[in-house]
Amino acid sequence: MDAMNPGRARSSTTANPRGSIKSDPLIGVWFDMEESNIIALDGSAARVEKVTNDLEKHKEILTSRYGGTGSGRQFINRERSEQEKLDHELDQYITDVLKVLVLAPRMVVFGPAGTKKELIKRMKVNARWRRSELLVEPADKMTDKQKVAWLRAYAGHN
Repeated sequence: MDAMNPGRARSSTTANPRGSIKSDPLIGVWFDMEESNIIALDGSAARVEKVTNDLEKHKEILTSRYGGTGSGRQFINRERSEQEKLDHELDQYITDVLKVLVLAPRMVVFGPAGTKKELIKRMKVNARWRRSELLVEPADKMTDKQKVAWLRAYAGHN
């Protein structure tokens, strides 16, 4: 959790001290509920920026969903409220990822989370990314090095 903004996702730059990746022909976005990696290939080097999600808050909501007793209308209202919290958290996380992401002619969003479709949906309605080719690819859990290697292999085949 970010000390300056409790409960919000935090971003950290691992390769670019200015805080944003410059435009490259292909940008890869690893997207899952724990962390997003925005990867830009630059010759043999790769620049990576990370945006992390506040999973503790997410886990608290999910575990509290099944704690205690509830019946009828009271139980339904509590579940609806918790789902609204989860939806708000996902919306904020996507917003944080979009703040770090920059334009590129082609972008591929990959990862295990079904929520990557929500990211693509938000990008398609935003005029900033309408000219970019937005691609979605499924991928299993990977290490940071595997993510970069996956994007290199993808760029070599497409």
